[in-house]
Amino acid sequence: MSATGLVGRAWQLLWKNPGVFNLVFWSLMLSLLTELVLQTRLAADLPAVLTHPSLLTSARLAHLKFPPGGALKLGLFFATVLLIVTPYRLAGLYGGAFQVLGKRPTVGQWLVFFRVGWTMFWRGFAATLAGIAMAVVLLLLLVGLAVASSALGAAGSLLLIPWMVAVLFAVTLALMGLGAIMANDLAAGQAVVFALRWASGRIGFCILFGLLLIGVFAVGFFVLLTLARIPFFGAIFLLLGLWVMSGFIAVLPAALYQSSPPVQS
Repeated sequence: MSATGLVGRAWQLLWKNPGVFNLVFWSLMLSLLTELVLQTRLAADLPAVLTHPSLLTSARLAHLKFPPGGALKLGLFFATVLLIVTPYRLAGLYGGAFQVLGKRPTVGQWLVFFRVGWTMFWRGFAATLAGIAMAVVLLLLLVGLAVASSALGAAGSLLLIPWMVAVLFAVTLALMGLGAIMANDLAAGQAVVFALRWASGRIGFCILFGLLLIGVFAVGFFVLLTLARIPFFGAIFLLLGLWVMSGFIAVLPAALYQSSPPVQS
């Protein structure tokens, strides 16, 4: 299937399965709850430079210091978010999308997110680790290209192009990896290997698909920001638009994985 065909397929899946919007709702609520805890319970433990952006131009390193015990509490909080909350969200949203699309919810539609988040937590954990590994690779590549560009002078800025291409490739790889892991057809490790092999054999498609998705979302955000300027109704349009875009992202891994060749257990 072509890149544009996959985008259309995901769009059709979303509107034929409105239960996906329920998954998005609970995922967003979990994100808001996490942010609420950070702002109400831990904001006082953040360095002053992070809570007062005007201090970024200050040379006083004191603004970078944590209050007593602040570093430990923030470390535990972010570790919890990264290793518990994020895997649960990934499992509930993307694993739940497979359940909804397959018409296989095991409990009431409103509770699918929580049930799948619990039963597929370790798959969400595997997806989180894979995402961290990908981010580290992209960061190391960026650092390496930055070092090389400094030695090339003005022409070194051209080295940013390979990194941007790598990011486009990584977008498709990440979506396929999520789909392969959450489909539950293979063990998590085997799913990651499958995604890597699939993407390595379709480099051109992956780059094109990543570019298409970035273009679609750029246009979508532009339209939403334009509608947001409408008095009163603008905020409603913005909220609904973000909800739809989040639902579209939720079904993309399923659409991509379902379009791939059958895998062997």
